[in-house]
Amino acid sequence: MHVVMTGVNHRSAPVEIRERLAFGEKELPGALEALGGLPFMHERVILSTCNRVEIYSTTGDAEKGAAGLVQFLLEDRGVAEQDLQGCLYCHSEPQSVHHLFNVASSLDSMVVGEAQIIAQVKAAYQRAWENGATGKVLNQLFQKALKVGKHVRTATDIARRPVSVSSVAVELAGKIFGDLKGRTTLIVGAGEMSEAAAVCLASSGAGTVLVANRTFSRAEDIARRFNGRALHFDGFQDELASCDIVITSTGAPHFILRKADMVKVMARRRNRPVFIIDIAVPRNVDPEVDGIDNVYLYNIDDLEKITAKNLAGREGEMDKCREIIHAGTEEFMVWLSSIEASPTISSLKRKVEDILHRELTRALVDSRPRSPSTPDEVAWLSRRLAQSLLAEPIGRLKAHTSRGNGTLYTSVLHDVFDLDETGGGKGAGSSGGGEPGVQAPGVMTIGSRGSALALNQAGWVRDRLSGAYPGREVAMKTIRTTGDRLKDVPLEQMGGKGAFVKEIEAALLAGEIDIAVHSLKDVPAELPDGLVIGAVTKRAGSADVLVAREAVSLDQLPEGARVGTSSIRRRAYLARHRPDLELVALRGNLDTRLRKLDDGEVDALVVAGAGLRRMGWEERITQSIPFEVMLPAPGQGALALEIRKADGSAAAAARGLEDEDSRSAADAERGLIAALGGGCRLPVGCQVEVEGDWLKIRAAIISPDGTECIEKMGRCRREDADEAGRGLAGELLKAGGDRILALCAPAAAGEGR
Repeated sequence: MHVVMTGVNHRSAPVEIRERLAFGEKELPGALEALGGLPFMHERVILSTCNRVEIYSTTGDAEKGAAGLVQFLLEDRGVAEQDLQGCLYCHSEPQSVHHLFNVASSLDSMVVGEAQIIAQVKAAYQRAWENGATGKVLNQLFQKALKVGKHVRTATDIARRPVSVSSVAVELAGKIFGDLKGRTTLIVGAGEMSEAAAVCLASSGAGTVLVANRTFSRAEDIARRFNGRALHFDGFQDELASCDIVITSTGAPHFILRKADMVKVMARRRNRPVFIIDIAVPRNVDPEVDGIDNVYLYNIDDLEKITAKNLAGREGEMDKCREIIHAGTEEFMVWLSSIEASPTISSLKRKVEDILHRELTRALVDSRPRSPSTPDEVAWLSRRLAQSLLAEPIGRLKAHTSRGNGTLYTSVLHDVFDLDETGGGKGAGSSGGGEPGVQAPGVMTIGSRGSALALNQAGWVRDRLSGAYPGREVAMKTIRTTGDRLKDVPLEQMGGKGAFVKEIEAALLAGEIDIAVHSLKDVPAELPDGLVIGAVTKRAGSADVLVAREAVSLDQLPEGARVGTSSIRRRAYLARHRPDLELVALRGNLDTRLRKLDDGEVDALVVAGAGLRRMGWEERITQSIPFEVMLPAPGQGALALEIRKADGSAAAAARGLEDEDSRSAADAERGLIAALGGGCRLPVGCQVEVEGDWLKIRAAIISPDGTECIEKMGRCRREDADEAGRGLAGELLKAGGDRILALCAPAAAGEGR
């Protein structure tokens, strides 16, 4: 799949060309539908602003797809090919991706750093999505573009003293006219750019501001904000004689001010100068007006004369911006390449499943025992499955080898299956011989689940321990838990999040590992005998976050939007705050849930923000949900390093990663959850704020349907954290929390240690 685009912008084409190509708001649905009917065209988005007209599409043939976009633009807009000679540009990926990220970041704008373009990109994407014109690729591309644009604005000073096209227009008026104080200004068209112009005029000390708009109430709103006066649109020409500066920015498809009109105005003004700035596309003012004595007309292209000053002050930040855009482009291209393998991966999974199903079915009716229970029986079944799975691939490998292609195919197999030259896997038996559960001398082993996030967290711990103990080997061991195996079973049906730690704790008790790394919120309140939490790391933020395909906040999700989460607490808070949403029980590792979002199974996710930050995916966060809307799970955002109580060496190592503030907060949170008799699968939220030697604790119990929420707050010294948490739990229970938890009892049964 290829991403292609074509278009014009303020640098490649004059305003006369851009206005002929521009798409009006009402034209977009039909244009998007027409594009979808063309050969080679799949997904599509049209971006049409004052400064650019661009079409983005996905296609199976980049060359034919790009040619099709150009032909569509010519025919749909009724423009001759020779008129666009030297104006059009076309790109396919990665240039098309890089170009869009440049646009969304305002690096391709007339005024670098202006804020309007990211809203325009979002609006163009939103319109295409609403018209069913986008799919998996352009959804990912435009969401990534918005993230990159936001990152550029927040991580650099490119938007320092932001200047929009409207403010540059006002600056131009001031340069030509001089002091704006006492000057009467007429704004025709109460759109976004006109409103921005009003802000700039007011800050420049302009006198009376008149606002004319086809919707009079809109004109009144803007005029009131600046102590100005609203005009009915059909009467604005009657006021022209009293106006020194006129700024037009309407969506009219024709001129609203012609030469004959201005000749009459100038006679009434006794030929006093008037300055007209036409920032509309299509233009609102007849160019012939510029020929009248003492009438000075500037259109949007004239504003480029001011942009050099803006660029000069921001050039130092450009390298930072380009690095962010380059990184974003590379990340998207990696993702785009990965989806090419998806059909093959799906086909491989189906084939393996078919083979396993066939062989297991045969095994059940074979003369061998029906339920293999001895080592010999298990070995027999293992060999049978291996032979069936590998028979066809081995046969094809031998055939390719006989034709001289063996080196290529064996190399691929070595890479895909991580094989070594002796016939085994590199990962097998890497710790050498010895009895099970006995670590090699001098080796400290960290145990973790096998999810990408869990391995990332464990790797973070390993790297810091390796730095603290350079002479000691720090190894990692992946342990598969019940929660990892039963991915389709709701958490509450298998003992809650404790299902993600039991096997790891068993390995810790058996001496197979020295330190277990968990997300603190996954660790049940009561630990097995002989184990303790050796350290609580600094939190990566405790708030839950929204990851949405379209909206930027929870409140902006459309009615009926499908929101995925596996947490009973999050579902309860979502039901309370937005009962109109459709809540989807969505399990799986973090990357799995994000993939389901990208594939359109849900419209948004609510997850812990800390996980996204640790994975380097912070840009996917569309909103950090306020604590007033959703309290986090107890322990959310911190890591727990679990060790054997008698292991002094592990205790000393873990101590180096301890964060005192996070430990104090964790003591309060775990005291709370212990007194409530449950784990993180209960609908309980808690947020602790550390203020010097004091803790402020806020906790709540919320009914699963969100209709009832009991919240309490407390304050205590650090050393009393556990006791304070337990005390707050008692207050919650007395206030009716016991009744709510009783409703959850069937789901909560079985966690006790």
